[in-house]
Amino acid sequence: QTLIETTSGKSLKPLSFPWKFIKVGGLLVPMWREIAEVAYLWERPHRLDGGHLAALLGAIPSTPPDIAVQEALTALKRS
Repeated sequence: QTLIETTSGKSLKPLSFPWKFIKVGGLLVPMWREIAEVAYLWERPHRLDGGHLAALLGAIPSTPPDIAVQEALTALKRS
C-alpha cells in the first residue's frame, strides 16, 4: 500500500498517462515538448537528496511523510 492509501483509507487505482500524445503534441505546443522531455522522471524511480543544501544551510526542518500527506489530503477536502 502507498502512504496515500494508508492515510486516506481508500484503495487507489493507478492511471496511465498519454505520453505518446504529449510527445506528438509537443510539435505544436512548446510546453508539452518540455513536459515530454522530463517524462523519464515518471518512468524511473528516483529520490532527491538534500545533502548539499543541508551542508550549505545546516539542519533543514522537515515534516514526517505521514503527517504531510494527512495535512495535504485534509487541505484538498477543504478546497
